[in-house]
Amino acid sequence: MFDIKAHQKSIVIERDFNLETGQASKIFLDQRGIYTCLSNLVANAIDACELDTKDVEHRIIVKSGEDAAGNVVYEVSDNGAGMSEETKRKIFSSFYSTKGTRGTGLGLMVSSKIVLEHGGEIFFESEEGLGTTFTIRIPSGKPAEPRGQADSEPRQREETNNKGGAEAILPDNYFDS
Repeated sequence: MFDIKAHQKSIVIERDFNLETGQASKIFLDQRGIYTCLSNLVANAIDACELDTKDVEHRIIVKSGEDAAGNVVYEVSDNGAGMSEETKRKIFSSFYSTKGTRGTGLGLMVSSKIVLEHGGEIFFESEEGLGTTFTIRIPSGKPAEPRGQADSEPRQREETNNKGGAEAILPDNYFDS
């Protein structure tokens, strides 16, 4: 789905999936919900690369893997325009968009809600002019209790320990349709 759009804009999408993710522990997740989150993140990364004026080969890297605790970790990175401090403060707010009339301002808010309903966390790192990385962490084990709004607000990343990716969680043809 995204390969054609990215190719038309001379953006390279790389995949880094670890086939062993989820083999050692049970992962409970709504595949459509996680697909929605990753779709929003990849679409935003394409837009960020398109907006960037640097004369470089733009890249988006999509990873999925496990952290040291056995949680599933998804990561979407780009070397696009990055975010201003104002944008960083507002990106998870409803109806906030940097795309003008092309965006609804709901994608990251919905993604955040889906992640929180999985008992997970969503983080980001961004530097204006250098790019952005979003990380989603979904706990392993029993089905998660949704985290409350107060104890799990989306935020800038503090730290991660990503060890690779998982094709078992993300289908081979994820970007092909």
